[in-house]
Amino acid sequence: MQTLKIKAGDYGTPLTFALKNSDGTAEDLTAYTDANLKMWRPGTPGTLLVDGACTIAPDPTSGIVTYTPNATDFATAGRYHAEIEKLAVDGESITMRDSTPSFLIIVEESA
Repeated sequence: MQTLKIKAGDYGTPLTFALKNSDGTAEDLTAYTDANLKMWRPGTPGTLLVDGACTIAPDPTSGIVTYTPNATDFATAGRYHAEIEKLAVDGESITMRDSTPSFLIIVEESA
């Protein structure tokens, strides 16, 4: 996944992520019921700054998920690591968990 650049303080506009297989084709998300954007400072993956629900596209074979940022998600300029976590949930049990490779989010200063 490519580096995402966003201005500090921006929120409300959905971010779209196209998840791909190693051969570049769209990842089929049919088996997954949930997806989350997770973001942390480099070196501190146990302290998530963002852990928010994504929406899987109506056609899960497209590999598309969207995340709508909250006002506090990108409040502070800096470089962050992130991933999309995909889950298959059956009732109360998680039956499958898989994450994308980590990618970089750069939150740029903004006036």
